[in-house]
Amino acid sequence: MAVVYFILRHLTNLTGWDLVADVILHYVMPVLFVIDWLFFVPKESLKLRDACLWLAFPIVHLIWTFIHGAYSGFYPYPFLNSEELGIARVLLNEAGLLVIFLILELVLVTGGRLIDKAGSVNLPD
Repeated sequence: MAVVYFILRHLTNLTGWDLVADVILHYVMPVLFVIDWLFFVPKESLKLRDACLWLAFPIVHLIWTFIHGAYSGFYPYPFLNSEELGIARVLLNEAGLLVIFLILELVLVTGGRLIDKAGSVNLPD
């Protein structure tokens, strides 16, 4: 959400259904994710190794994006466009994002453990 808000939102001028999809994907879903994590994820089950496993999806998405982009020329974000930026720059961009994802995941695991010790966050009755 922060990457889209601070960096990418100025690069396009979306309208119509593209704008709706962008808002849902980049603004609504992260908020719903946090709500889901706070109230519905069993915090006692969170383990540090889970954070590494959670990186699988972004890595698979990156591989798919490179393969798909090589054939179609379409890259969903400008920082992934290896045709314009070169593969070295895109890999550096992705390494940075993966580090950010890993830090966020470690915060979720650690925060979940702290919440679990302090008493679960529950929905009001």
